[in-house]
Amino acid sequence: MKKNQRIRKPNNNIRLHKWHRIVIAAMVAIVATIGGIMFWRVIAHGSENITVMRVSVSDVTAATFTDDNTVLFGANNVPTVNNNRAVSSIVPLIISYNWYSGPYQQVLKPTLTQSDITNGIKITPTVRGAFRTQGGGDEIVFTPAIDWPADTDFTFRIDKRLFNDDVSVDKNTISFTTPKITATVSSFNLYPAPNADKSVIGVAVVSFNYPIDTKNFAEKVLVKLDDKKLDFDIKLDKFHRTAVITTAPVRITNAAQRKKLPRRKAAHQV
Repeated sequence: MKKNQRIRKPNNNIRLHKWHRIVIAAMVAIVATIGGIMFWRVIAHGSENITVMRVSVSDVTAATFTDDNTVLFGANNVPTVNNNRAVSSIVPLIISYNWYSGPYQQVLKPTLTQSDITNGIKITPTVRGAFRTQGGGDEIVFTPAIDWPADTDFTFRIDKRLFNDDVSVDKNTISFTTPKITATVSSFNLYPAPNADKSVIGVAVVSFNYPIDTKNFAEKVLVKLDDKKLDFDIKLDKFHRTAVITTAPVRITNAAQRKKLPRRKAAHQV
């Protein structure tokens, strides 16, 4: 050993300090683990007491006819408009909340008044109408004062304060779009021309799912015979949902002839 060389002794304080840190870290980890387990047990236990509901929405369409008799057969058995039909009631929107999990409770508070429901639901764009509930407080029904407009986006926002405190819903905002106007050619047949010998007329019956704007409607219709324009007459029912298009008489010949009713322009709602 060299002269004056010092012998280094182990520093027990440093070793003890390291062990303290290890022990404290381990204790913190154990406490955190236990705390996490207790927290999730509380959450899980709490969720068992929550009623979970999921929403569904009914289809919204225009009012329909109560029968399929689009036309009547008048003189000479030629079709004409049927104004004696009956239209069904306006189709309401039904927002249904369906039980998914947890103990069952109705989705809406049983103490709600009609005013609470009316003021607690916002409709965009604004539509006048009436709300009611059904299905034991799990369904909200809205019936508009006038029929639904075609091809329109609607949003219903339900105030969360209308729901029971122990009920969790997946949506309180419901959006949907009403159907577009569609036209269906119900029939297109030939009939003997009433006042022309050896001639026929073509009669097309076109039905719409919504009342249409009849102004200038004739400009939106085109009838052709062998690719040449053919004169025609249009009668619309009082509901503005059925058009009977009758062509001018066409002389019967030995040559094949073809009538066409091509689409020209889209119809618009009243």
